[in-house]
Amino acid sequence: MAWTSVWSNDRIEVRYDDGDRTAMIEVNDGGLVPAYMTLSLEKAELDELLGALNRVRRLMDE
Repeated sequence: MAWTSVWSNDRIEVRYDDGDRTAMIEVNDGGLVPAYMTLSLEKAELDELLGALNRVRRLMDE
């Protein structure tokens, strides 16, 4: 299993896991001792999330 970091900022990191072919999204709460949550998404779940984020983005422009 090898992870490839695709994008990150202070609180979010997006990786590709080529072992199980999933997207990994890791989010931390930004606290002094950050707590992390990691989502592992298969292709269909990733497509649904991208669709939802695109809908939210369009709503932001209204």
